[in-house]
Amino acid sequence: EPVKAVAQANRNGYFYLIERDTGKFLRASAYVEQINWATIDENGRPVVNPKALPEDQPTERVCPSHLGGMNGAWAGAYNPDLGLAYIPAVEACQHYQTGISAYVKGMPYLGGLPVAVDVAAGKAYGHLTAIDATTGQVKWRYMDRNPMMAGALSTAGGVVFTGNQEGFALALDSKTGELLWNFRMGGVVRSQPVAFELDGESYVAMGAGGWASMALLSGGPTNIPEGGHLFVFKVTE
Repeated sequence: EPVKAVAQANRNGYFYLIERDTGKFLRASAYVEQINWATIDENGRPVVNPKALPEDQPTERVCPSHLGGMNGAWAGAYNPDLGLAYIPAVEACQHYQTGISAYVKGMPYLGGLPVAVDVAAGKAYGHLTAIDATTGQVKWRYMDRNPMMAGALSTAGGVVFTGNQEGFALALDSKTGELLWNFRMGGVVRSQPVAFELDGESYVAMGAGGWASMALLSGGPTNIPEGGHLFVFKVTE
């Protein structure tokens, strides 16, 4: 029997399914390739790996990093016809360590600075992953050599739009993940693609623009212009 549910690809690397009316936990499955910070028990609560808890000395390699997985700064998409959720993700790990953090009025206060070991070693990468929203199983992955930090858009025509940190707009086949089309945007793509109709014609709008420090923090490329462009593409058969 169908269940009204809420699905979320959490920053912690797990894809959660929760009963919408009651909040009852249904299941959680890993959608990133690297995850060791915790497992999830039958009640949906994390069983934290003791080696992932910060101490005076840096922890071992903890996955995923502070950015995710999928971060709240960008959004995934859902295709109701296929029952697939499309999740852009960061694949990176880092160390954690306890310490003193001083607050200075008027200055950013982060409670400490991340030490992303995979970023420093140039091992961070990304993917757009299609997940069966009912079972949590991964159906396909589109792999990218840099963390994926743009939103995703799923269309009724069977196409998923997103972008990458090398500055390309991307269109993928909804069922298979095959790359159908790309376009160099002239800057890092970290925006949310938007579809709209005008005078009976379909369009997709996507912005290019990023922040070099964020690219560096995630393990993305440092030689791509920050950008500042909006492109609108006409969708044709």
